[in-house]
Amino acid sequence: MKEHHVWAWKGMGATLMVFALAVLIGAYVLHRPTPDRSIEATDLLTAFGAELKDVALLGSPETVSASLAQEYGAYLAPELLAAWQADPSLAPGRLTSSPWPDRIDVVSVTQVLEDRAYQAEVNVIEVAHGVSGEEEVSRYPASVRIEERAGKLLIAEFQKGEYTNLPARMVVEGEYICLPHRNQEGPQTLECAFGLQGDDGSYYALSFMLLSSTDWTSLSSGSRIRVEGPYAPDDGTSRYPIVGTISVTSLELLDQ
Repeated sequence: MKEHHVWAWKGMGATLMVFALAVLIGAYVLHRPTPDRSIEATDLLTAFGAELKDVALLGSPETVSASLAQEYGAYLAPELLAAWQADPSLAPGRLTSSPWPDRIDVVSVTQVLEDRAYQAEVNVIEVAHGVSGEEEVSRYPASVRIEERAGKLLIAEFQKGEYTNLPARMVVEGEYICLPHRNQEGPQTLECAFGLQGDDGSYYALSFMLLSSTDWTSLSSGSRIRVEGPYAPDDGTSRYPIVGTISVTSLELLDQ
């Protein structure tokens, strides 16, 4: 009888240990950090942008539907693909033989932690044949939502904006500095927002969200650098006298 009770207690103890382990594993799964896949989201948009020129939106409904599925299917959530097949005017693509959509320039990608999603602002760049080759002739902005589906990132929403002269890609050389305040009157705070003073004297805010390397973390004030990336003009509300913000995709340290 005693031996029976001993085995019963041992079995109960093993059950409790298994239960406690399951609780710990469940807590870890629920609270583990969400990985930041912003770079993958940027790559997804860039790859998707390379397909735009291959989809002619003014063909027969059957042809357009098949082309959308073939060229865009790997990048889109199924419901977005179905919506575009039902109404191709909602989709990006080629409307005329010239100009045509050449690429997507990614302006920003923001992680939406609670939804395991990403919100991106982009520009669709359209080109035509010019004197010196293919030249940009028009562009329009778009707001894009990217969601994780079964571990894969897919475009779930793509809202096209009006044709406009929003963020262009720029290359600027200058000095990495603490940006001065726009208002120099009265007491000044001591915080330092680093940015770039171009060789033409203009000030730029810098965003390194799109930069795949962490080279920028070792920059010191006074370093001469060359940056490249999408540029968004400032609306005049910044506390610093910047002309705009460059989302850096390429950074080079220059000789002093």
